[in-house]
Amino acid sequence: MAGLCFCVAGAPHVHAAAPQALVGKLAEGRTAEREAAFVALEEMSGAALASQAARLAAILETGDWPAQCYAARLLELTGKGARIVAPRVQRAATKALADGRQTSVVMLSRALAGIGPGNAPALVATLGKELCGNDPARQLLSLKALGVLGADAGAAIPAIAPMLKNPDAEIRAQAARVLSRHGPASAAAVPLLAANLAHEKPFVARESARALAAVGPGAAPAVPALRAAVKRRERGVPEDSVAALGAIGPGAAAAYDDLAALLISDDPRTIRSNPRGKQISNQAELAIASMGSHAVAPLVKMIPDSDKGPIAAKILGRMGPTAKSAVPLLIQTLDRVSRDRRKTKMTSSVAAALVKIDPSSADKAIPVFAKVLMSEDLVAATYAANFLITYGKASKDPRLKKMAISVLVKCLETGGKKKKKSEDFGKLCTQICKRLPEFGKEADVAVPALREAVFSGASFSTIAKITWQKLRPNEKVSKTPSLEGLQKQEDEVEDDDLLGL
Repeated sequence: MAGLCFCVAGAPHVHAAAPQALVGKLAEGRTAEREAAFVALEEMSGAALASQAARLAAILETGDWPAQCYAARLLELTGKGARIVAPRVQRAATKALADGRQTSVVMLSRALAGIGPGNAPALVATLGKELCGNDPARQLLSLKALGVLGADAGAAIPAIAPMLKNPDAEIRAQAARVLSRHGPASAAAVPLLAANLAHEKPFVARESARALAAVGPGAAPAVPALRAAVKRRERGVPEDSVAALGAIGPGAAAAYDDLAALLISDDPRTIRSNPRGKQISNQAELAIASMGSHAVAPLVKMIPDSDKGPIAAKILGRMGPTAKSAVPLLIQTLDRVSRDRRKTKMTSSVAAALVKIDPSSADKAIPVFAKVLMSEDLVAATYAANFLITYGKASKDPRLKKMAISVLVKCLETGGKKKKKSEDFGKLCTQICKRLPEFGKEADVAVPALREAVFSGASFSTIAKITWQKLRPNEKVSKTPSLEGLQKQEDEVEDDDLLGL
């Protein structure tokens, strides 16, 4: 470390000859020197810091609380190497708690968590006793310390749970926040967490919902309270309640209707005007999918609905093989809607769901997506393009693979003609160009369409040129057509004129 130079804003340059010299500055230097020493020590390896663990612990035993905070952070970074001084860190934390030094208590607790589990039993016991006292300020401080202590704080769960009934809303929320870090181990607190979902303070309800989500399936008794919380209007409460229902999974099946009511159309206009509604809708989709087989039958009933059918199909797709009983109806729906150009969203959603539920259905879906690609719904067309490439190249049926490539090429041919399609269509062609080489040599048939896009100056001409080069690396790529190509273009113009006559 000799010769290392660093500087903190407003601090002098310090040359670190050895860690012990920096620790000395940390303990006795002026403010700027302390800051500079801390920065240098923070950048050192855990082994270097471990060599100074005893000296850092000695700083904790002084009455200099700013130096204590620096030392605590460095011991946290030291990790297991500071285990030998864990008892001294505990004593320092207990004294800081008695003195009401909030920052020191929290940072020393973090140091113990960094050192590793099993090193804070005495402190946890002390914090648990504080929770049983009558001083709200000390109770809140104890909860904050337990919140950063990690796994060791699990021993205090019996003392933390009653805090969910504390008259102070902030204490209730902090207790829920600590419990959320212990997941299923907090299951005994589920009834109290469920009761707090109706608390008048939204932040208490939010933290309670998050703690229930962390408990997971064991929080099933809270489903009725979560269903009620979903209907609250305060920001964050419905969102976190829906997420909790999703974490409970099949045990939350009774909430299906509540979640289904949150599903909204994917209409871009709706999303722009109500982004929060879209967020809740997405979470509801995930929550319903987590219910597994319990949700398949009601989702299948939604499929014929022109608005919610695509969303139901998407959720069934997320379930994967669990929704296999829905396959017959999905195939029947696909056959029906694929003939209606006005239902491209439904068509693509059902086809995609089929493949996710039963990968062997890909060959049934490829012809459908071939129709969707050339539709006026560019969102569905983009999805179709990616589908055709992903599953077309994997198809074992040469006819279907050829179909996938040919319709993609046709899309490029259409986009390559100036003023024939919108700028958004050009973006679709850009996406196709980027992925087309995934077909390997079989994509060579796209080169004429790529050439045309380059020569005509289409909006995606740059990526078309790059793709052309990838497909035929030994061919000269130019933005100017050959004389033969120009003559062909002139002939086509003359033919168009004759047709006009």
